[in-house]
Amino acid sequence: MSQELLRHKGEIIRADISIATSGNNTIITGVAGKTIRIHRITLFCNVSNNITLYNGATKIMDVMDFTSNMGWEHDSCDHCPFVLADGSNFVLNLSASQQVSGSVWYAQDLTLNS
Repeated sequence: MSQELLRHKGEIIRADISIATSGNNTIITGVAGKTIRIHRITLFCNVSNNITLYNGATKIMDVMDFTSNMGWEHDSCDHCPFVLADGSNFVLNLSASQQVSGSVWYAQDLTLNS
C-alpha cells in the first residue's frame, strides 16, 4: 500500500470482493453522516461480464466490458476520484451471474458540512 494512502485522515479498510450474482451487489454499506472514499479497486473476471460501479443509485463510470480472465485495477492514492455521497452504498452491477473477485481499499469519514 502506498505511503499516500497512510496519510489520509480516515483509516484505510480493505474489503474483499467475491460475488457471482447478476444485478446490484452492495460491496460497502454506507453509513448516515459518513462519506466513503474509494482509494483502490482490483477486479478479476474468469468469464465475460459487464460491470458498472455505482454511488448508491448513481453510476460512477460507464460500463466496463470484461472478457474471460480479464482484470482491472484503479489506484488513486491521494486523489480519491471515487467519493460517494453521504450514506451511499458502493455497488457493483454485474450483467451475468459469473464469479467476480477482487478487493477495494476505502476510508469512511465523517461528512463535513461546508
